[in-house]
Amino acid sequence: MVELHEDEDDTFSILSIDPGTSTLGFCVIKLKIETLEIVSIFAWTVDATRLAFYKDEIIAIHGEKFARIISHKRNLEQVLRFYDPVFVVCETPFFNRLRPSAGGPLYELYATIEQTVFEWDRYKPLYGIDPRTVKKGVKAQGNKKPDMLEAMRKIPELSCAGLDLLDEHAIDSVAVGYHKVLELRKRKDTCKNDRQDKTDTGVADNGNTTAGTGVLQVLVRTRTIKATRTRSKRRNRYSSTVKQKSKRRHSIL
Repeated sequence: MVELHEDEDDTFSILSIDPGTSTLGFCVIKLKIETLEIVSIFAWTVDATRLAFYKDEIIAIHGEKFARIISHKRNLEQVLRFYDPVFVVCETPFFNRLRPSAGGPLYELYATIEQTVFEWDRYKPLYGIDPRTVKKGVKAQGNKKPDMLEAMRKIPELSCAGLDLLDEHAIDSVAVGYHKVLELRKRKDTCKNDRQDKTDTGVADNGNTTAGTGVLQVLVRTRTIKATRTRSKRRNRYSSTVKQKSKRRHSIL
C-alpha cells in the first residue's frame, strides 16, 4: 500500500472482490479521475469465521454455510460505507461440469454480494468478471495460483500492492480490480479516438469528451444523487422541527 494522493477530490476508488464462502478477498484501487493512473492499492482477506457477525446461535438455527454468507454480507456493508467506491467488481463463480453442485454456495454468495451492493446504493451495479477474463487481463499462463502471482509481478504499476505479502485470495482480488482499470482505460482511449475522428472530419465537438468521460459521468451522477439525498434529509429535519415548534405554540395558547 502507498500513500494516498494529497487531493482526494481528483481520485475515485474501485472495490474488487474474490468470492469464497469461507474467505473473501478484497481490494481497493484508487485512481486519478482524468488520467486513470493508479494512486494506491490496498488488498486484504477476510475469514468469515473470524468476524464478529459469525455467531453460534445463527449456526445452530440456520446452519454453518448461511452463517458464513451472512457474516460476509454484514462485513461487506461496512466496507462499502467506509470506502464508498464508484465501481464494485466481483469475480463470477466458475462452473465445473464435473461437479455442478459444488458451485451452488458460490452462486448463493455472489447473489448476496449483488443484493448487498444494491441495498447500499441502488444506482451502482455489481460488475461481474469471469475467471478466464481476469487471467487474460494480467496475462497469466496456466491454471495454478502461483502462475497468477508470477504474471502480476511483471506489471510495474501493481508493485505498490505488496503482492508477495498477500495470500491467493487477496492477489486474485487485485487482478479482478486491475481488469476493471484496463477496461476503463480502453474506454478512455475509445473516447479520445472518437473525438479525434470528429476533429479530422470537421464534425463539431461539444467538448464533453474528456479523458475520463465514463468515470466522470458516474461520479457526477453519484455526487448529484448524494447531494439531493442530503438536501432532502435537511428539508425533512427542518419540516419536522417547524411542526414541533408549531405544536408547542398551540399547546401553550
